[in-house]
Amino acid sequence: MQMWWRSLVPRRFVHRCKNIRVANYLWFFGVLLCLRFFVPHVLHAVFIGTSHFETRQLRSARNLENLRLDSSRAFNKSDTELAHAAAAGVSVVLLNWGRPELVLHTVLPALVSFKNVAQVVVSHGRRDTAYISELAIHPKILHRLDYKSGGLNAMLGVASRFEAALLDATQPWVLIMDDDILPSEEGIDQLITAMAQNPYRIVGKWGRTQHVWPFYDTVDVYGDCDVVLTKFMMLQRDAIELFFDYADILGLARGLPGSRVVWNGEDVFMSLVHRAASGHPNYALPPSALGDVAELAGAPGMSADLPKDWRALVPSGAHVHALVHWWHRSRFWAVVVDRLRRLAPMVASRA
Repeated sequence: MQMWWRSLVPRRFVHRCKNIRVANYLWFFGVLLCLRFFVPHVLHAVFIGTSHFETRQLRSARNLENLRLDSSRAFNKSDTELAHAAAAGVSVVLLNWGRPELVLHTVLPALVSFKNVAQVVVSHGRRDTAYISELAIHPKILHRLDYKSGGLNAMLGVASRFEAALLDATQPWVLIMDDDILPSEEGIDQLITAMAQNPYRIVGKWGRTQHVWPFYDTVDVYGDCDVVLTKFMMLQRDAIELFFDYADILGLARGLPGSRVVWNGEDVFMSLVHRAASGHPNYALPPSALGDVAELAGAPGMSADLPKDWRALVPSGAHVHALVHWWHRSRFWAVVVDRLRRLAPMVASRA
């Protein structure tokens, strides 16, 4: 039975070879070699080449010095400081966006009852959901009205949670959460234990690793990983400074253009720059080790996780937005990796 690709072999090429079988195989392997060396260049042009960026943006001595100082402060802690951080409890930073009743009646009452939660910072990103700031009153809760004109939400979008942590978090370790996540006290204890074992990494529940470059992979991974999602992420407060240092140096002050959400992909960026600065892979705890961490609701059209069955092929607004979201995160991941690679020699020269 003839192979289907033989019909693609030019007849002139076959006639010039004495052996037709040799001609077929030479043509086939020639096409494979072209794909091997041509396709990566095309993908690089699509994902990275269109993100206009000048290498000279990396050469600000002041920015590189800030990066060096912040990295040193975050990743050179004494044993006493680390022991205090592990015992002090965490600051939780919660972005209240579209589920105010869930936050008011379920999430906040649980968090303030946990002994390992010392503080809850609620960043209100929308005026119509910020009414809970007048209802959820507790000594542990601090409300931030970041939706106001000129507030963090307008400048940073979903990355406003990182700036809110820098401005108001009182504890050395910060837990970033979405507004539909309900952890158990034991689950937070497990994160604290994982952080204590290696505080120079980000830990969380949902990990991501890029299995096929340059495409964003929506499959959950556990153990060492490249990215931890901000749905449930714990890291050092001091390490958050690196987010803004790298954003400035890499020319991504408002994230990667092309998304209707400012700083869409903030968890990809935070995780990748943290790994580059610390030299440690991030870590996602397996469900069996983390305990009960419930995802109470999904934000329609805002999840990067595409449906896994044939219904994903049926056109709908949610599916189209999910595809656009996935494409943006794929490009963002590729751009960040490329710029970090170009930055590495300059950072090393100042170490």
